Amino acid sequence: MTRLDKIGPESLQFSPQCADKPALINMKRIFWPCVVLLTAVFVFSLTDDPLRAEAGVLVLHVEDVQARPVRGLEIGIEGEGGSGITGDDGKVRIRLARDTKPGSWVTLQILHSPHGTDFVIFSPLERRTLVPPFGNESGNFVPVTVIQRGDLAALQDGTFVGKLVARINNERTSNAAANDPVLLLWQDPNVSVAIVAKHFGLPPDEVERAIQAWTTKKTDSFDVGQAALYRRDYKKASQAFSESARENKEKEADSYNFLGQSLFWQGKYLESATAYQNSLHLRPHDTAVLSLLAMSLKYAGDYTDAELLLRELLAFQQANLQANNPLLGDSKANLAMLLTDIGRYAEAEPLFRDALAIHRKPGARNANVARDLNNFASLLGLTGDYAAAEQAYRTGLDIDEEELGINNPIIAYDLNDLGVVYMDMGDYECAEPLFDQARSIAQDALGPDHPLVATILENLAGLYDIQKNPGRP
Repeated sequence: MTRLDKIGPESLQFSPQCADKPALINMKRIFWPCVVLLTAVFVFSLTDDPLRAEAGVLVLHVEDVQARPVRGLEIGIEGEGGSGITGDDGKVRIRLARDTKPGSWVTLQILHSPHGTDFVIFSPLERRTLVPPFGNESGNFVPVTVIQRGDLAALQDGTFVGKLVARINNERTSNAAANDPVLLLWQDPNVSVAIVAKHFGLPPDEVERAIQAWTTKKTDSFDVGQAALYRRDYKKASQAFSESARENKEKEADSYNFLGQSLFWQGKYLESATAYQNSLHLRPHDTAVLSLLAMSLKYAGDYTDAELLLRELLAFQQANLQANNPLLGDSKANLAMLLTDIGRYAEAEPLFRDALAIHRKPGARNANVARDLNNFASLLGLTGDYAAAEQAYRTGLDIDEEELGINNPIIAYDLNDLGVVYMDMGDYECAEPLFDQARSIAQDALGPDHPLVATILENLAGLYDIQKNPGRP
């Protein structure tokens, strides 16, 4: 029986057809990594500005995508921490939680938009920003860019579209799971486009058209690299980002980061790791790049160094972040996945449970919860707890369907893997309709030649062979 963790694209779970079946599940799913890509930010200073920075206070400058100050926006810090309303100049001071130290990461959130508007944070990426040392230097503030949800006019802005392409590229790499099959899913840009477009309330087809127009006009080596990475022309992307790293000091750290991504997608994991190390040399505390470096080392087969890096990252975050910070959940889940891969299930289980507890907090992304549930279900199946595994799979699939829609290709991965589970349990009657539904979704969404379709068809063939020869081992 061909499984996604052996061959093609990825997985998740659930089968409405089998809701009345006893809890059966065997775990062989693929792991979705919790890599979060962040942008570096600057904070705090003592200047003549009336909104000068001070210890324990975060200064934000909020603008829209046209670089116009946004007035009357209530923005704050997720979890413990204060909030404030932007003035006419788009600036606001926010009190940090008492124990927040320089070097800590905080997550921003919009509490209320001005009347008649619905803003969403565009940058910093993932709404997370680093608190640097408090210092008496000018320019120490956090720039925040917001976009009106559903604002099609933003797609006419080349700068916005360029950042959107970078965000989609980041989304794809950050969701590259811990097994080769998952890579095949996230190489399809349409999946990442749909996720990012939904977040900003934009039609995916309009986003795609804007990106196609943008990619034909780029001459700057960094933008050329982004366009090539988006088109999956990884060789060209690597060349462009290498050139950008040499020539553009302002974007050198980011260039090395994206060079690492383009090399990773070519399967050049050690070279990818070197690029990430170069990025970290310029931006030492970038936890996103640390996570990507660990992933590259893992794929290169260097589990020892990957584990060491993830544990050091986790220790740093535990010392500097609040216990319910989503970044802490991401790191725990990544370490749990690596430990599962090398068969250390007893160590992985509590880390998965901790990650789920953190990501289930109010305000956490549902996608994170679904990913955690699916990966944890895989571990539960490996340890023989099929009832708990099935429940986790079903809950995760419910979230995926709500977030992505029932025809998203990720749902096909889910259904295929659940079909494999029922195959392992000998419940062929329940497995067959799952494979059929998965095949239909995959063919419609990805085309008949996509590796996932071939995997599902192979599984169906194996099922039919078993049914024809029930006594054969």
